Amino acid sequence: MQSGLDDSPSFLEVVLTELVYAEALMVRRIVTSYKSPSQLGKELGLSSNTGQKIQEWQVPVAISLRILYKILGGSEATEKALRRLINYERSSEYMQFAGQHEDWLVGMVLPIVGYSQHGFNANINAKPVYRNPENREESWTYAIIKYGHKKSMYYAEIKELNRTAYDNPKQINLHLKFFTLLHQAFIILDKAGYLS
Repeated sequence: MQSGLDDSPSFLEVVLTELVYAEALMVRRIVTSYKSPSQLGKELGLSSNTGQKIQEWQVPVAISLRILYKILGGSEATEKALRRLINYERSSEYMQFAGQHEDWLVGMVLPIVGYSQHGFNANINAKPVYRNPENREESWTYAIIKYGHKKSMYYAEIKELNRTAYDNPKQINLHLKFFTLLHQAFIILDKAGYLS
């Protein structure tokens, strides 16, 4: 997992900031709508090929999406906000951050978006491939790795971009359409019943 993010905004802060910039979320909604913290321990509702139950704290972006779901007021409002965010021009702050950390943002979301391929199996030899649904020519290979306390959280480390080794994130702008992936993760978790 990428290091050097200590002074950077959190995943949720990046997403919330862009929603506010896109006028898909009003700040007063954050203050008035979300009254209780997530109770860490809820199951994601996604099947694992190892038979284990995946908890939300193992995939931190799930918690962020659940908080967004509560702040925005449910499935329909969250869907609408994320769709708007996909098409909205990015803020300069986001562009600067993503220029250095886009692989981290995408790596946080891919465990959800690609779960049907990897089944939360952190086998270093198994490298799932994600294909861009908007352009099937674009693909990236990644490995699911475990990190954090007791190595029990999931992250997707990008290995190849369009069949080319991805060695130096600073030399390449991925253009991975992070907000499109975030929307896909939302749809998956919503269908799985995790968000409600």
